[in-house]
Amino acid sequence: MTRHAELGASRAERWMHCPGSVRMSRQVPDVDTVYAAEGRLAHAAAEKWLKDGGALGTLSDGTAIGDDMRESVRVYVDYVRKLAEGRDLRVEVTFDLSPLEPPEPMFGTADAVITGRGDDRRIDVVDFKYGAGVPVEVNGNTQLLYYVLGALLRCVSAMTSIPPKMRLEQALASFDQIWVHIVQPRAPHADGPVRTAFVSKDEIRAFAGELMIKAAHTQAPDAPLHAGTWCKFCPAQAFCPEVKRYAIALAQRDFTVVEPPPAETLPLEVIASVLTKVDVLEHWVASLKARVQAELEAGRPVPGWKLVAKRPRRVWNNLDELQKWQRVTGVPLPELYTHELKSPAQVEEIVGKKNLPPELYSLVSTGHTLAPDYDRRPALTLGPQQDFTALPAGPVDHSVEE
Repeated sequence: MTRHAELGASRAERWMHCPGSVRMSRQVPDVDTVYAAEGRLAHAAAEKWLKDGGALGTLSDGTAIGDDMRESVRVYVDYVRKLAEGRDLRVEVTFDLSPLEPPEPMFGTADAVITGRGDDRRIDVVDFKYGAGVPVEVNGNTQLLYYVLGALLRCVSAMTSIPPKMRLEQALASFDQIWVHIVQPRAPHADGPVRTAFVSKDEIRAFAGELMIKAAHTQAPDAPLHAGTWCKFCPAQAFCPEVKRYAIALAQRDFTVVEPPPAETLPLEVIASVLTKVDVLEHWVASLKARVQAELEAGRPVPGWKLVAKRPRRVWNNLDELQKWQRVTGVPLPELYTHELKSPAQVEEIVGKKNLPPELYSLVSTGHTLAPDYDRRPALTLGPQQDFTALPAGPVDHSVEE
C-alpha cells in the first residue's frame, strides 16, 4: 500500500486551512474507494506508458486498461512527451521536505518533473488529475506548489556540502523559470484539459514559509477546526463538530422553518444562494452514509439502517452449457453475440495516432450539467431563444407585398 504523509501534498489544502483536521483524521481508518483505485490505475498506466513507450494495453500485472481510461491517460502522456522533447524527464519523482525542517515527515511523489539541459534553466512540474468531479485550477494550487518545493529540493539533494537551510535557495538559483501544469482530461474546463502557470521564486519562498508555519500549527493538541470547501475529502467530516456546526448554521440561515419549503415557492435568487452553500452539506451527508455502511459491513448494528443486496441482474452460469443448449435448440450462434464498431481510441491503437484522420471522428458532449457562475466553462444558451436568430437592427416593414 502507498505510504502517505499526514502533512502530504494532496491534503495540504485541507490542513493548511484546518489544522485540527489532522488530529481528527487519526480517529478514522484508511478506507479505499473506487475513485482512489481508478486514480491509482490511471497513474500506473501513465507511468508505464511514459517509461516504456509504445501502445498501452495492459499493465505489468496483467490489468487491462479500458478505452476511456486509455484516452484520458493519452492526453497526459502526449502532453508530457511534447513538453519534455530535448529535455530531461523524470516520472513519479519521490521527494521529502526535510531540508525545510518540518515538524514531522513531509514527503510525496510528483507525477512528472522536466528540467532543461545546458542553457535551458527551466523546470516544469506536471500533475495528472484523473478525477472527473471538480475541475482543478492551476493558479495558486497548494498541491502543485508543494510538489515544486519537493522537485527543487530533490535537484540539490546530492549537494550534501550545502547546509539544509540553504538548499532551497541553491535550487532556486539553479533555474530561471518555474512552470506548473495540471492535466485533467475528464473534467470540462474553459481552458481545456491542460492548464499552465508561471510561478515566481518569491511565490515559492513565501509558500515554503507559510507551509512550515501551518504545519507547525497542526501539532498543537488543541489545533483549531475550520469548516469550508476543503472539508470535502476530509475523512473526519462525518463526526467533526465544526462541520456539524457549519451545516446547521447554513440551514438556519437559509430556512426559518423546520421543513424546507418546496423549490417552487422560493425566489430564484434564494435558490441560487442556497446552492452555493449546499456542496458542504451534500458531502457531509455522503460521509455520514459512508460511515454507517462501514459500521454495518463490519458487523456492528446501526439503529434504523441495514445492508441490502443491490438489484440483481442475470448472468450466464457456464459458457459450455450455454453452447450445448445452443446446439440442441438450433439458435444461430451469431444471434448470441453482438458486433460493435471499435471506438476511435481502439482503432487508433491499431493504426497509430498519426494515421487516423481527425475528420473521421468528433468530440461529442453527453449533455449538460449545472455549474456555479464562477465555473470557467462557457454558459450554454438553451430554451426558446435558441430557435430564433437575432432580428435586424432598424425599422421593420410590417406591410405585406401583394
